[in-house]
Amino acid sequence: MRSLAFIGPKAIGAIDRVLHKFSDSDAKIRKAAVVTATAIDATNPAVAELIDNAFSDRSKIVRDAAAKLKQKVNIG
Repeated sequence: MRSLAFIGPKAIGAIDRVLHKFSDSDAKIRKAAVVTATAIDATNPAVAELIDNAFSDRSKIVRDAAAKLKQKVNIG
């Protein structure tokens, strides 16, 4: 928020409108998506890319899930 303050009040208003999308419940949905996709077909290249993208997620629960899934896919 502070880094965008120089843009002005419109930026802060826009951030307030989307801030709810960055809640913990949103992270749980992203985690569930990664886990579900891996359970369906862990060998699919798109799923591997999804796991790799989850490593850079802003939420720790998503990054931790991605690390566990990557390890499981590499072992299994």
